Amino acid sequence: MTLLAGAAALAGCTPGASGEGVLRVGIVGAGTSETLDPTHMDTEVSIARAFQIFEPLVKMGSGDEIVENVLAESFTPNDDASVWTLKLRDGVRWHDGTPLTVDDAIYTINYNVENKTWAANIWSNVDRPGLHKVDDLTLQMPLTAPNFLFPETLVDTNELIIKDGTTSFERPIGTGPFKFESFTPGQQSTFVRNDDYWGGAPKLEKVEIDSINDDSARLNALMSGQVDAISGVPFSGIAQLERSGLSVSNKPSGSWVGIRMNTRMKPFDDPRVREAMRLLIDRDQIVSNAYGGNAAVGNDLFGWFDPNFADLPQRSYDDDKARELLKEAGYENLTLSLPTTNLAPGMNEMVTLFAASAAKAGVTITVQQMPMAEFYATPQSEQPWSPTYWEGRPIGTQINMQMSPLAVDSGLSETAWTDPGFLAAYEAATSSSGPADQRSHLIEAQTRIYDEGPYIIPAFLNLVTAHADYVSGLTTNMRMPFGDYDFSDVMVK
Repeated sequence: MTLLAGAAALAGCTPGASGEGVLRVGIVGAGTSETLDPTHMDTEVSIARAFQIFEPLVKMGSGDEIVENVLAESFTPNDDASVWTLKLRDGVRWHDGTPLTVDDAIYTINYNVENKTWAANIWSNVDRPGLHKVDDLTLQMPLTAPNFLFPETLVDTNELIIKDGTTSFERPIGTGPFKFESFTPGQQSTFVRNDDYWGGAPKLEKVEIDSINDDSARLNALMSGQVDAISGVPFSGIAQLERSGLSVSNKPSGSWVGIRMNTRMKPFDDPRVREAMRLLIDRDQIVSNAYGGNAAVGNDLFGWFDPNFADLPQRSYDDDKARELLKEAGYENLTLSLPTTNLAPGMNEMVTLFAASAAKAGVTITVQQMPMAEFYATPQSEQPWSPTYWEGRPIGTQINMQMSPLAVDSGLSETAWTDPGFLAAYEAATSSSGPADQRSHLIEAQTRIYDEGPYIIPAFLNLVTAHADYVSGLTTNMRMPFGDYDFSDVMVK
């Protein structure tokens, strides 16, 4: 489609691509692996769909408020944070009309741990036999170890509450603003308004989410009026959309595309190799070329927006030092294969640029471009290294999800990194009640990640979305496009 044709089609499709009160959104898809199972969401399109139906106890806040309540009305610790009391929001009903109770929370915890889902380690530090139902809305939750950061560890996309007794997600029932109507993996899904939503009935009648993998096809779908909004806007397409008269949101975020190194597999079991790899990526080049300037330079640490983020010296490209480290480790003239896929904007461009800059130190990296289904056919925990994409998360959330002993022991960690100094600092942070002590220990933990850790985080990419001008109420946050794909206040007119 030409730019002129796209603009003309757009001008003739008001209100909305699918009619008044219907929002149709195009998102990068994942083919037949897409799911509505809220405990196994591995791609953004699956997360976006699940967020229409299901809700968490807490979600990521903003500013100094790292955690914000959703289904939880309150989370209160005892004196040493070994037991937390959850008070559920009153008046919440499932889509089938039954009330939300702590039985649902108990079932969610047990379901995830017993089935070893992607949310298993989120709940694994709960002493499940000790769970005590005080009343229908109050639950005492003993932990396996004191943790003053417990609510923060729950801020995860897979931490969604499911109904007591749920065994199938083919026709899922949640508490969210929209109800399930239809779903075809790799293609399309439809959700209808929940008139009894506890937060007030959404303004939209329906939300339709289309899987559109190809970047150009996604742009053209918006310009032609096939969809009303898209996420995952390729940075090279921003100017084209703006010239077409479409509204583009381009906001900084905590989301990052990086490279994870499996510390149980050679050569990445050697910290000198990991450090060399971090020195061989040209961060400024990544920001300018892979992201077209729509990113901020990273320093191999996540959660820059978190008040407890460690401000450490900025790491920069140094091929001489990297060559020296590799020689010490016995890996001169290292040759590696690096698989990649179009999982997030700039991912393929980032790894290609990385391979070129690493070559200057005698490191040969062969980039293997592959479809997403093939990329995920081998679990990431079984690959030596690969690019990875994480939406913005607080520091404690990311650590608990990927670097805690529970994550490593359960096999859910994509890097299997263990470090005694890091673990001691993190455990000291979780057992400290004072914010100053927590911050001090978290900075120590991050310093260990910076020095010995398993990630290369070259940049934090902007979240770029676009929509037609007849759509209002779309927002963004540090974590995901459209404010965690929250369409409850969106209007199409």
